[in-house]
Amino acid sequence: MKKLLLLFVSFLLLEACLTEGESEQTYRVVYKNEASATCRVIGFQVDNVIEFDQELSTDASYTSCDYRAGVFIGDFCLDSIAFIFPNGKGYACDVRANNIGREFCFSDTRSPLVIQEGFSDLGNNTYQFTITEEDFLNAKELDK
Repeated sequence: MKKLLLLFVSFLLLEACLTEGESEQTYRVVYKNEASATCRVIGFQVDNVIEFDQELSTDASYTSCDYRAGVFIGDFCLDSIAFIFPNGKGYACDVRANNIGREFCFSDTRSPLVIQEGFSDLGNNTYQFTITEEDFLNAKELDK
């Protein structure tokens, strides 16, 4: 009987935790290329599994993912992302600070993987990270 009561209380606690998420909303992450060159965008999940690999021409955009959370927190669906221009230069951002981390990312204050500068609020919980002409001109040499 004690085990049954313990199981029932555990179920009630679990149910209470699940219903607290009602304040969560669905957020959408969009990448847009405003640079004069095409940009290949590759998104990775844990263990470098490719989530998407998209070639964005000038003024093209791509929806990376939709996710549910209490607040917008950047591209929560990815572990790392690469932006590669035809000249081989670009950016690589990784949430793991001890990996490529921020060295090859845009800057200390601009990363598509965390909520920082760089995202535009398009309304309706849609946030856009824009690759600019300045990004193209200042792109970093990426190791091959």
